Amino acid sequence: MVIKAYEDKASLGRAAAEQAAVSLRNAIQSRGRARIIAATGASQFEFLDALTAMLGIEWPPVPDPRQTAGAHSFDPIMIFAGMIPFLSMILVLVLVRNSQATEEGPVRRI
Repeated sequence: MVIKAYEDKASLGRAAAEQAAVSLRNAIQSRGRARIIAATGASQFEFLDALTAMLGIEWPPVPDPRQTAGAHSFDPIMIFAGMIPFLSMILVLVLVRNSQATEEGPVRRI
């Protein structure tokens, strides 16, 4: 493990940005595009400022996540998963309401 110490947050942010810029440039050069996920907390401001100021990074091939938010391949799965509790509730109501056991068991008619 390599451990590096820096004088201040600005120099740490610049060093991290330089390392990220190398990866971005390599991805853009080899695949024609790159994606990046970055933290947005206050501890990342120096890094993000330094990265966006780097020369030699073609930002158009790095898509804005706000523009691709609706293009997730797992959206249909999430919609279906959200419907399961609702459909289960309907099924329970239909089955409990219309059974002989309703009259004889601990469940009372709705």
